[in-house]
Amino acid sequence: MGEGLDMLVEAMFDLSEHFEKAAAIYIRKLNFTQAAAIMHKVGLPKLHAQYAKACEAAGKLGDAVKAYEVAHDMDSVVRLYLGNLNQPEKAFEIVRKTESSDGAQLEIEYDARAEYEADTGIAEVDTWRARLENPSDGATLVNIIVGDSFDNADVAALSLPALQSVGGYFYLYQNPVLEEVSAPGLETIGDYLYVDTNEGLTVLDFTAALTLVGSTTYVVGNTALCVPALDWEGITTDSVTISGNATCP
Repeated sequence: MGEGLDMLVEAMFDLSEHFEKAAAIYIRKLNFTQAAAIMHKVGLPKLHAQYAKACEAAGKLGDAVKAYEVAHDMDSVVRLYLGNLNQPEKAFEIVRKTESSDGAQLEIEYDARAEYEADTGIAEVDTWRARLENPSDGATLVNIIVGDSFDNADVAALSLPALQSVGGYFYLYQNPVLEEVSAPGLETIGDYLYVDTNEGLTVLDFTAALTLVGSTTYVVGNTALCVPALDWEGITTDSVTISGNATCP
C-alpha cells in the first residue's frame, strides 16, 4: 500500500468514526499526533497498551503513563514512576491502592537499590563488598544486598557465622553464581527477606534462631534450593510467598 493510499485509508477510518482501526494504523506508523487526537475515543485496552508502549519507546513518558492507566496496566505505571520519571511517592501510592504483588516487588527492588546506594556511595563499592564478604567480626549489618543489579553478582558464597541481626533488607536477587548462604545465628531481619531467582543457590542456612522478619518473606524461583522448614508464617510480620523452589527430600 502506497503512502498516499495509506493516508487516505487512515482519513476514511477517522472520518467514519472507526477510531480503533484508525488508531491501530497511527500507532503502527508511530504517528503520535494523530493517535493522540483520537485515543480518547478508543475503548479497547489492548490498543491503549500498544500506544503506551510506543510512547514509552519514543520517550514520551507522560503520555505513556496516561495510556497505561487507561489500559489498566498499573504495574507499568509504577515501573515508570520508579524509573525514568523518578516519582516514587506516586508509585508507592498506586501500590498501596492496587495491592498488586508485581507492583510491590518493583517497590521492594527500588527500596533495595536506594538502601544499597545509601550504604555504598559510588566511590565505596569495593569497601562495602569487603565488609559484606567479611562480616564475621560483627553481629549486625544494616543490609545484605546481593544481585546482578548491585555490582556484586560474582559473589558465590556468604558465610556469616557471627551475624545475629540485619537491620534492613536480606536481599538476594538473580545472582547467577551464588550457591551458598550461611547465617546459622541470624535472629532478626528488620525489613524484607527477598530471595528471588538465584538458580544456583542450593543452601540457605537459616535455623530456628531466626524469630522475626519485620516485613515480607519472599522466596521464589530458586530452582535448586530446598527452603528451610521454619515457621515462616509465624515469624513474618506481613505476607509470605514461597514458591518455585526445589522440592525438599
